[in-house]
Amino acid sequence: MHWKQKVRILEQHDDFDVAIFYLGQVIKEHPDDVDAYIFMLFRLMDTIVEHACHFANVSKTPVSDIKKKYYDSREDEYEVLAKKYFREGYAKFSENADFLFYVGLTAVMSEWYFNIDVPDYERMLDKARMLDPDNLIYNYSYYRDLDQTTESNKTEIIAYAKMILDENAPIRKVLADKGAVGEYWLEMRTTWSKRLLGIPIS
Repeated sequence: MHWKQKVRILEQHDDFDVAIFYLGQVIKEHPDDVDAYIFMLFRLMDTIVEHACHFANVSKTPVSDIKKKYYDSREDEYEVLAKKYFREGYAKFSENADFLFYVGLTAVMSEWYFNIDVPDYERMLDKARMLDPDNLIYNYSYYRDLDQTTESNKTEIIAYAKMILDENAPIRKVLADKGAVGEYWLEMRTTWSKRLLGIPIS
C-alpha cells in the first residue's frame, strides 16, 4: 500500500497525530518526495487551525472534548514542526510549481505558522502559475477574477465552473493524488462553482 493511502486511512480515523508521525518517517525515507512535504505541511496546518472545529462538528463524539484538549496541548510542537518542514521544503522545492502552489494554498489558512507573511505566499502562488501557466488548478484565481469583471467573460467562467463540478474531469484525478489539500481546494472551488451556476449549496 502506498504511503498516501496509509495517510488517508489515518486521517479518516481522526488519527492526525499518527499521520504527522508517519509523514515524518516518509520524509526521512524519501527526502526528495515533494508530495511528502505537501502532505506534511497541510496536515500540520489543518491540525493546528481546524482541530477544534473538526471535533465540534465533523467528528463529534462523547470524547471529542478530550481529543480537542489533546490537540490544543500539541499546538506549540506542531508550530515548530510546521516551520521546520516549511523551511526544509522551500529550500528543496522553491522551483517546483506543485510545492509552491499547494503549500502556498495551505499557508493562506494562517501563514505565520510557516513563519512567512501574506506577500510571501502570494509570491509562491504567482510563481507556481508562472512556472505552469496552463495548469487549471493553479489558475483558479484567474477565473475568479474574471467573474468580477464583465459579462463578456461569462462563457469562459461558466465552462470552468462546470469543469470543477464534473466528477470525470481530469483535474479530479490530480487533486485526489494530493490528498487532503486536494480535497480542500476542491471543496472551496465547488462552493464557488455552485454559487456561480445557481446550484443550491448543501
